[in-house]
Parts: sequence; C-alpha cells; structure tokens
Amino acid sequence: DTPCGELVLRKGARIGAAEIGVLAALGVSCVKVHGRPKVAVISTGDELVDVGQHSSIQDDGHGKIVDCNRPMLCALVKEAGAESLDLGMVRDDLQELRQRFLEALQAADIVITSGGVSRGSKDHIKGILSELGQVHFGEMCMKPGKPTTFATVKSPSSNKTRLVFGLPGNPVSCFVTFKLLVVPAIHALCGRPSEALIYPRVDAELAQDVEMDPVRPEYHRARCRWESGRIVAESTGFQRSSRVASIAEANAFLEIPKSSGVLPKGTVVKALLLPGAGLQAAPEGFGATQSLLLPVTPGVRPADKLQTTEAPAPRRRLVGILSLGLEGAEAAPEAVAALRACAGAAGVELLEQKVPMEQLPVQTALEGWSRQLKQDRCVDVIFVLGRLGLGHKDADVAKTLRASLDKEASGLADAFLRACLAKSPQAMLSTIVAGLRHKTLIATVPSAATAECINVAWKLLPYAETSFTV
Repeated sequence: DTPCGELVLRKGARIGAAEIGVLAALGVSCVKVHGRPKVAVISTGDELVDVGQHSSIQDDGHGKIVDCNRPMLCALVKEAGAESLDLGMVRDDLQELRQRFLEALQAADIVITSGGVSRGSKDHIKGILSELGQVHFGEMCMKPGKPTTFATVKSPSSNKTRLVFGLPGNPVSCFVTFKLLVVPAIHALCGRPSEALIYPRVDAELAQDVEMDPVRPEYHRARCRWESGRIVAESTGFQRSSRVASIAEANAFLEIPKSSGVLPKGTVVKALLLPGAGLQAAPEGFGATQSLLLPVTPGVRPADKLQTTEAPAPRRRLVGILSLGLEGAEAAPEAVAALRACAGAAGVELLEQKVPMEQLPVQTALEGWSRQLKQDRCVDVIFVLGRLGLGHKDADVAKTLRASLDKEASGLADAFLRACLAKSPQAMLSTIVAGLRHKTLIATVPSAATAECINVAWKLLPYAETSFTV
C-alpha cells in the first residue's frame, strides 16, 4: 500500500514502535541510527549524603543534606533519550574534583555537575573548567539558575570536544536549567532535527496573582489546564529554588518578565509546556499564539489571515541596520544581502550605524532613527544586529530596547526564535525584542539566523503597516 519512491520516515525521526512496524513491513531489518549520547552526572559538596545511606531526611543538626539532584538528573537524562552515567558524589576538594572531571570527560559526551558554581571559597567548578577548556558563560540573567555555567572541554584521551554543564546545587534551579539547556543539547547529539519543537510555547492566563522579580526574568513553575477555551496556569506555590516540591506537579514554565510589582490574576503570559504534561485540549485544539503584527478577527487564526489578506503593493523602504559590538558588525554584510534579496525590484534604502553593547548609544540611535525623516517619511524598519544573551549587560540593552517601544510584537519575536532554533538549539539562550516605536518597526536579529529572521520580518512588514495605528 506504499507506492515506490514515497517518503515513509524522515532523517532524524526517533525510532519507536510505529517506526519499527513501518520498517518491518517494508522488509528493512537494519538502518543507520545516531547512538544515544552518554551523559555523566556528578554531585558536588561536603554537605551531601547519599539517599541510600541516610535513614531520615532530617538534618539532625550536622549540616548534611540528602543528594536529590543526582537521582533526579539521571532520570532526566533517560527521559531526554540519552544514557546516564552515575559518577557519584565528590567532596569540595580541588584535586578530587579535577580527577573526577578527567574520568567523566573520557567516558561521556556530556558532563553535568550540580553545585560548586557560585562564588564561595569551595566553589571550584568554574576554575577547573577554565583550566581544562573554554568557559562560554558562567552566569545567566534568569531565575532560577543564575550561576549556571557552560563550557567545552577536550577529552584527554580522544581529543573530542565534550559539553560540560555546571548546574546550580539548588534542586529547582538544577531541574529548570537542565530542561532549558541540557535537553536541547542531548537532542542535537541524538541527531534530531534542530527545528523540532521541544516545548510548545503558548498563551496562558494566570489563575492567581504572581509577584515579579525586579532583577531577573523568571521561569515560574505552574500547572496548566484547558478551561473554557483557554489555557489557565496555576502556580505550584512558593517558588524558592531549594523547594523541590514546586516541580513535582509542574507541567509548564511560565515566562514572568523582570519588573517590580505583581502580575494580577487574569494576565496572559507565555508558557512553555513540558513533555508528558498531560494537558487536555478542547476539540478545536490549543489556542494559537496571536501575532501582534496581524489584525485579529473572531474565529480566524493569524495564519488564515495571511492566506486571505491581500498585502499592499511593495514599495521602496528605508531600513536602518544598527550593529551591536563586533558580532553585530560581522553580521551586517549578511543582513544587507538578505534585505536586497527580499526587496527585489522595489529596492531598499539603507542607513547603517555601529554602536557598542551599551544602553545609552543604543537608546540614542533608536530615538534618532525612529524620528528621522527622509523625503517626508520616517525609517520603516530598524534591525538591531548581534546576539543578546542572558548576561547582565545583554539584559540591560534588551531592557532599553523594550522601553523604547510603544507596543511589543510578540508574534514576530516568536517567529524569529523558530527561525533561529532551526539552525541552532543554543538559540534558546537568545533574547529577542520586537515591536513598534512611532511608525517604525524595531526588531533584534540574532546572528545565528540573520538572513532567516530578516526574511520573516519582511514578509510580515506589509501587514504591520496596515494593522497598527500608534
């Protein structure tokens, strides 16, 4: 019942029971597959005792705690489709830690540690990784998980590059950072397509007030349910990073912005649905994330509007390219080429400027360009080039960009993120800002997918121009 030449399984498909049945029906008994990556798990800390060696979880006043991170991480590794290697607990001793690292680097493709990444006198992980390889970041502007560290290190025996994640010792921080950072890395090593969705990102309505953090954006643990045609999110309670009970029933992470005050009940926020969440959808399915770039008509999805609405005729546009730092400057030629390809015969008029990754120069450039008139018209689009990560300086620049907007365009930011994820799982670490200032569309363009993001924005631009009145 399968015609000759028909595609039955795509490259990167995970081989499960159904796939085995298809292969068997076609008489295929052997196929090439990616091996499951090996992930070494190490817990660090003088205060730890193994769960099997402690008859009670009570402290008894001796400053000891049961190591719950290692069993949890081993289970998470298996859930993600990799093979876990339990390398036990290590005291906060520099030589012991270095030796255990060398053993892990020889045995595994990915090494995960928990604890020892803060700034205490016995936190040695960052120092050891700096000595053995390259630390790519040692802190993130997010909650929980601030001291999370990522490095690449060569195996001492094979010279192959290993990925090392130094996760925080608090169990909740450990769980959340594993889901957001380690899972995409495991999927990539398993050979799964980079564009494959890991966590569906949906709109969710808060079931109660949620307090925001004035310093860092937060991934708030919650239980999501389908109720009366919408997704409702109920907090799992007190969100302290040591309170492991807050993850026990969570089926979603709510993206709570950095700000002072409280998000009131009924506020709609973005939510990342965790695999196996058990969220029950109504017959019509989950509500699609609505793009702020498209007019919303009752009963009509934004995708339908794209197919049925006739876009205005193309015209010559005035576009600003604002390059942040060296990475932004290096991406500028690709951006210019992509813009000229998108504009086609109508052409494009370019303004270019390079600024350091600092708040004031970015703010000055945006204010000037969004008011600048050329032949009685303002700049149509400003593309801000360069990767905005999770560091404090990046977060400050992102805050400046958001503050400059009259209205955010979360739909465009979502589209940019999908374009970036199709090229690299590490795009999850990028901060993307998009919206309108006066009549100018402003969007950050991650260097991981410069041309792809510009192509997406260019297709949506006619609808932005006809749909907004600011």
